[in-house]
Amino acid sequence: ARENIGDGDVVVAGALFPGHANQQMEDDGEPDPAILDADLDEQTTIMAEAGADLAVLEMITTTHWGRLATNAAADTGLPVWLGVSQVFLRWDGAPDFIVPYDPPGDAGEQVRLILQGVPEGAVEAVAVMHTEIEDVPTALDGIEPHWNGPLGSYPHFGRHQAEPPGFVSLPIDPADFAASAREWVHRGVQIIGGCCGIGPEHIKALKEELPTHIPESTRR
Repeated sequence: ARENIGDGDVVVAGALFPGHANQQMEDDGEPDPAILDADLDEQTTIMAEAGADLAVLEMITTTHWGRLATNAAADTGLPVWLGVSQVFLRWDGAPDFIVPYDPPGDAGEQVRLILQGVPEGAVEAVAVMHTEIEDVPTALDGIEPHWNGPLGSYPHFGRHQAEPPGFVSLPIDPADFAASAREWVHRGVQIIGGCCGIGPEHIKALKEELPTHIPESTRR
């Protein structure tokens, strides 16, 4: 990827997603820590040996899994970015939390509990990801009291539905996406991108329209 882009400053991230832990919770009620530890150690080692520059934990939905994944990634010596989701289902106009599952509630509380269970310095950035654009400010409000380091945001744009595939991406104008991202920058968010429904044209708009630095008054 670095060679194709032709830019030596490109950083490649390896991602960890808790799908295996969630499946175990559905099948058995509680993930087996020994199995998760072994799986995470194997995956993080493969990513580190393949040349990943950092490990990104994505859509963390359980505090327990978040701690295991953070520790496994930190053991490789790679920088770790913690990505948490605060997603609502809005059926009949009424919001209802679906993640995080454990603990139920807001992403800020989950970040607080994960950070309590990992070595100091193991996490280098915390991001709001796979979250509706309109919910990003609320998630950031919850996280900020528990995290003093760099913040990130890479939300999705779409809708949840009961039938498969469960989430459907919807179109959003790149300029509108960049306008929302500009508000996050002004509150101190340093890492910005996109999840489901966000494509290359949106990332191009971010590059063209966002300031190159966050305001000094919001620097963390």
